[in-house]
Amino acid sequence: MSLFLKLVGTLALLMGAACTSGVTTTEEPAQESKAVQKAPKAPARQPTTLDREERVANLRPLLRARHAADLPNKATLDRHQDPGDSLRWLTNHDNSRVIRVRALVLLKHYPSKETRELVLEVARSAAEPSGVRAAALRAMGGFDLAQEVPMREELAARMGSRDPMLAVAAVQTLALQSSTAELGRMAASDPGLPQVTRDAAVAATE
Repeated sequence: MSLFLKLVGTLALLMGAACTSGVTTTEEPAQESKAVQKAPKAPARQPTTLDREERVANLRPLLRARHAADLPNKATLDRHQDPGDSLRWLTNHDNSRVIRVRALVLLKHYPSKETRELVLEVARSAAEPSGVRAAALRAMGGFDLAQEVPMREELAARMGSRDPMLAVAAVQTLALQSSTAELGRMAASDPGLPQVTRDAAVAATE
């Protein structure tokens, strides 16, 4: 082999070694997942369901209003959970006669099978005070009396009561609806009724 070829071979070996020694290997960082991991959404907050004791406790203060004119209207009652059930519970169980009377009167806003049964039971009960029974009669005004035969008959019967509280409540309730207003007008001129009942009938039908 010629000297020139030996020099070329040696130079090639030296250059290859130099290139190899200058190469450094680097590890590429691990690829982050392109999929964005979204945090799970918090479940929608459900309205708190109160038990009956809590619902009644929230409603009772409204029935302690100083004046009857300050009692809650239906819009206010409807802000509470199941106001009809709470009013029926107060009617049956509260120790205050005032609360019971007011609960009954406000039940006119919640005509239902349960309310129908309750107000008829209270109105017919001789064991109940007159004021409580009268409130039950007034609660019947929340029903369509043209369709409520038992209520209509109960009101007509109480219209002739010798208890003026019951008679007046019955006359005034009947006079409120067109289907039964004629009974109120008849009471106004019925000589067999107490004067206070006839006066109430006149005032209610004017």
